[in-house]
Amino acid sequence: MSERTPMSFSEKREYPSVGCDFTDKIVPIVDDELDHVLNEVASRAPGWFGHSCQAVVTLHGIDDRSQSTLISVGVEVAGNHKELLIKSPKVATFDPRCNDRLLQPVSAPLVKSKLEYEALTAIARHFDALEDPRFGWIQVYAHLHHPPATIVEWVSVPTFAKLLRRPDPAISDYDTLTVFRNLGGWLAEYHGISMPKLEVRDAEASQVIDGMLKLVDIILKSNTWPRLPTGVADVIRQRATYLLPTKLPLGLVHGDFAPRNVFIGSGSRVTVIDSLGRYRAPIYEDLAYLLVELLSGTTRLRRRGLPISTAELASMRAELLSGYGIADDVILSIFELRALLDKWRSLAQRSRSSNLRGRAASMTDTLRRFIVARRVNDIIKQL
Repeated sequence: MSERTPMSFSEKREYPSVGCDFTDKIVPIVDDELDHVLNEVASRAPGWFGHSCQAVVTLHGIDDRSQSTLISVGVEVAGNHKELLIKSPKVATFDPRCNDRLLQPVSAPLVKSKLEYEALTAIARHFDALEDPRFGWIQVYAHLHHPPATIVEWVSVPTFAKLLRRPDPAISDYDTLTVFRNLGGWLAEYHGISMPKLEVRDAEASQVIDGMLKLVDIILKSNTWPRLPTGVADVIRQRATYLLPTKLPLGLVHGDFAPRNVFIGSGSRVTVIDSLGRYRAPIYEDLAYLLVELLSGTTRLRRRGLPISTAELASMRAELLSGYGIADDVILSIFELRALLDKWRSLAQRSRSSNLRGRAASMTDTLRRFIVARRVNDIIKQL
């Protein structure tokens, strides 16, 4: 589920009672919680792999991130080896003033991990039954309550974000435009997955417009450079109200449809992760956020030291929409504007430290705001 990050470890400890072999960690995770996780893996693994003998679990690494802790382990059962990943979410932070894409974000780790487990399970079930060579899926093994965590198979192929930054010669039949076409097809399938207890969000044009106006207000109050175009709120009220249908087509929204959450296998096969499966929302939302991430995200700015060109972005966009089976129309442009405003809001509110890394990140964010601002101006003119 994540690109492997090398970690350092201290002395090794043995846990023969459960057949575990792992090391102390030097990242902030409670010993008792880690012990419990590894005991759970050791006790359940034989059943996952169809054996009754004891499992040996080896801790490979702990990647402590801002939103979650990722624990990678190896499991040996009856001479068979499996690499697994355990993802334990942390309390999420959010801006309570912004009632838009992150409406009522999940901050309780137990709830978040349960939602992700259910979403990944639904994805695996759907795409396994589909048997389409364009789409992959990851095996989901278990959900733990203490600490909250989801256990899945380790994915060895690179993420799309990594390939966009630096192509991997090991994947000889990888093609960027084919990936975008496959991503469009994947998203169309995903939007049609049925899950119980989904909340409906932004089903009407008025709700989308209200969210956009709140984003505009936050950006204006942030007092950052560059400035929003004069009268952008009036354009949104008038043109979006006129152009958007009263009722919008809905689907199971992903919520973070970005290259970092896509794995690329042989034949440009795509496997998508990191969905909570919470909402039915307008189908344009995921498409728009992927397009904005390509335009202004770190993937574009770090791609072999050069940005993705405008011509490349246009080709990627065309293949994505072709794969989905949707026209590049004005409704999508409005949702792209919405995603741009959300990105602008996020970049404007991020705080940076005064050290060298913080200053470099601040300069990068300023550049990204200029890229976003230019695209916002273009869409406002089109509307």
